[in-house]
Amino acid sequence: MPAPDPLATILARLPEARRNGAGWKARCPAHEDKAPSLSISRGDDGRVLLNCFAGCTAEAIVKAWNLTLFDLFIPKKLTATRELKYPLHDITGKLVAVHVRRDLPDGVKTFSWGLPDGTPNLGGRRMDSLPLYRSEKLVLVPSKSTVYITEGEKAADALALLDVHTLATVCGAAACPTVAALKPYSGYHLILWPDNDDAGRSHMQRLARAATEAGASVSVLTWPDAKDKQDAADFMAQGGTAEILAALPVVRFTEADLWRQDLTDAIAPPEGADKPLSAPEVTVEATGR
Repeated sequence: MPAPDPLATILARLPEARRNGAGWKARCPAHEDKAPSLSISRGDDGRVLLNCFAGCTAEAIVKAWNLTLFDLFIPKKLTATRELKYPLHDITGKLVAVHVRRDLPDGVKTFSWGLPDGTPNLGGRRMDSLPLYRSEKLVLVPSKSTVYITEGEKAADALALLDVHTLATVCGAAACPTVAALKPYSGYHLILWPDNDDAGRSHMQRLARAATEAGASVSVLTWPDAKDKQDAADFMAQGGTAEILAALPVVRFTEADLWRQDLTDAIAPPEGADKPLSAPEVTVEATGR
């Protein structure tokens, strides 16, 4: 049986935890906490970092859960077998942060952030304020060009092999870039590619709203043949081509959609559908990166 990810172990004991920048915030179990004062985040080596602003020690916090300090660390046998670093630039090309992905032998993935000078984490900056991955690639791209947005760097890099412009959100499905963070992309036609699960579709629903409010032209793509949780990287791994990409259903996101409570129908066509929904179709052309 694979050893558990320590962050998952801690968050399972904090069902009320909420995203806060690069980590989470919750009530501390070591004292009578009326307002959330416990910060939870991931260290560069995968360990869980606990910081109670009321002064409780990490030892006292884990003891309240009947755990020990050892439970905050990645077991030695789960040492990362692969590490990938994704530099994050803004649209002018300035390096803003570095996103580090570590793949562990049991299939667990861990992520951490660092600043350009090597400082761990984001220095207090919220993840939803970060630019999209591959933003520097748009420096010479004309306005009104088509740009695909995926969830996560791996999918964006894979899809870019088709010689199309790609970006990726880096905040995870639970969060969404702010309207201000999306303003630099308002001059492009954005086609959103959701991961094929409820979390992925919800993420792109919120992104579609925010990007539309930022002034961008937005459409949502569906991949009818996708299996559960598959994304653009899987599309490429299964032999995706520019011709197949251009034929995938794409539905325009309109201002009216801003007020709809559920956009599932606009993101996932009915089972068995062989054409886009009734909304206007957007013609997609493969363009240079």
